[in-house]
Amino acid sequence: MTKRKRAMTNRFTCRACLLALLPLLAPAAFAARECNFKKAASVILNAGTINPLPVTGTVSEPKLLLKDLVAYDGTDIQSGCSNGPDGQNLHARTNQQDVKGLPGVDGVQFKTNIPGIIYNVHIKPVTTSEVDGYLPPSGDWQQVVAMSGNMDSEGGPLDGTKWRVYIDIYQDADYRGNNGNTLVHPLYSTKLGDYRLGGAGPLITINSSTGSFGIPINTPTCTSAVTSVSNNTVDFGDINIGDAAGGRVPEKPFSITLSGCSLLNGVTTRLTTALVNGGGNMIANSLTGQNVAAGVGVQIRDNYSNTLRPNDANSTAKMTNLAMPGTVKLDFTAQLREDGSPVKPGAFEATGTFNITYQ
Repeated sequence: MTKRKRAMTNRFTCRACLLALLPLLAPAAFAARECNFKKAASVILNAGTINPLPVTGTVSEPKLLLKDLVAYDGTDIQSGCSNGPDGQNLHARTNQQDVKGLPGVDGVQFKTNIPGIIYNVHIKPVTTSEVDGYLPPSGDWQQVVAMSGNMDSEGGPLDGTKWRVYIDIYQDADYRGNNGNTLVHPLYSTKLGDYRLGGAGPLITINSSTGSFGIPINTPTCTSAVTSVSNNTVDFGDINIGDAAGGRVPEKPFSITLSGCSLLNGVTTRLTTALVNGGGNMIANSLTGQNVAAGVGVQIRDNYSNTLRPNDANSTAKMTNLAMPGTVKLDFTAQLREDGSPVKPGAFEATGTFNITYQ
């Protein structure tokens, strides 16, 4: 009996030893993780040279012209992760100065110097395409990207990672041509918004200037210009010298039709010639010799009865707010008039060139 009793005592002792070790082998408690930007930074958009934006005629819905144009690629925006309670979601807020919020377009849209051409701003880490945060249509902090738990791990996608800033460019229904501009740039020099990674921590401020980018845009053009008169000649026929001296020669209407036009919002016309008279208001006779007319010239007026002074850069005929038609008709009149010097009968011929600029 004594031996059996000792054996039982030994068995109980061993169980007690095992139970005493169990608390020492339990797993350690889970440590919360957070990711933040490593330091505060204020960066300015700065995009490089690219091909012209492929704008078209009017659109009823926003049209994407350019996606993911790198606008900041420096080293000031970097994130890191460590133990902490702040999490790793990306938050942002926007300066609400004169912005748009178009349906179906990510984030908020900022205006450019050309109405109807707009851009938005977003940031991404270089290590993953899963994180893409746009500045939102709100001046209050908004969560713009909710990230999965593996993002905050040591050596994970957000730990020790550089971030880039991008812009997307759109055309919307407000576009009515380039208004003479050949480059698209931000309308304002201003703060656009802030980003924050995690629940707290350093902020990244995104700024623009009117020189942040200058992106070429397709220019307006027309493929042909055709006059309404035969051989581009306004024929006055035989004129009585008394009618010319008395200002009684009827005006001769003619037109120039522009066709095959695209992106056309306005047209400016100037008149040039080799010879002028009438105080610079008329095209002079280009013929020479004994039997040529003198004391008369040709005056050109636009459809608003404004005189086009030849060789005067400030004298123009303008059409605006054309809403990008395919065809434009420019109406003018020509009139043979005395120029203030003695009138002499004879042959008369005057040549002028219409220089047309598209906006």
